[in-house]
Amino acid sequence: MTDSPPPDGEPRVWYASYGSNLRWERFRFYLTGGWIEGRDRGHHGSRDPSHPIADRSWRIPHRLHFGGVSRRWGGGVAFVDPRRGSGESVVRLWNLTHQQFEDVAAQENGLTPGEVEVDLRRLEERGALDIGGPWYGHGLWCGRVDGMPVVTFTQRELFDPNPPTPAYLEMVAGGLLEVGLDHHSAAEYLMEASGMEPEWDHRRITELVGHLPSSGARPH
Repeated sequence: MTDSPPPDGEPRVWYASYGSNLRWERFRFYLTGGWIEGRDRGHHGSRDPSHPIADRSWRIPHRLHFGGVSRRWGGGVAFVDPRRGSGESVVRLWNLTHQQFEDVAAQENGLTPGEVEVDLRRLEERGALDIGGPWYGHGLWCGRVDGMPVVTFTQRELFDPNPPTPAYLEMVAGGLLEVGLDHHSAAEYLMEASGMEPEWDHRRITELVGHLPSSGARPH
């Protein structure tokens, strides 16, 4: 998929995804709605179910962190450290409408699309903004690409470190491969994340990443 100019009059943003939403086959349910095989609940989907008009790999100056206990995945899940300069995270930028980004944020916090509003002007001025929600209720301004805002969400106060389950880590690793990292780079990157030890060491991560295919699905 190639970059395209946004339609006239339609505000668009780049949503910087860094966890399981790196993978298109996972992220698309936040737009189209539906059930993910093997998961315990479905997704509402966004009020506008359109696919992203573009995506690209990027990096943000916030360290990847695994923490909390997810009922869906059974272990820690991905956040980024809200402190700018804490490290660096690989992200996949999804080009969405402003409303779609708000609806994704709502669903990530167990809310219904329409229940989260993100004031982009205030977010840019402050660099961070509480947007509501217990898990991903802290919006972050990450800059601009092609003149459009790059935004994401995390926690204001991170959960204590907790290693991810193999299923979740495989989802994240698969997304890293989709955005162009090779197997070695993906394994090294994950090893540097907060919350991986003591469950995950270099050998286990390398083995998990090593059996994954190098490419994956992309939006059409």
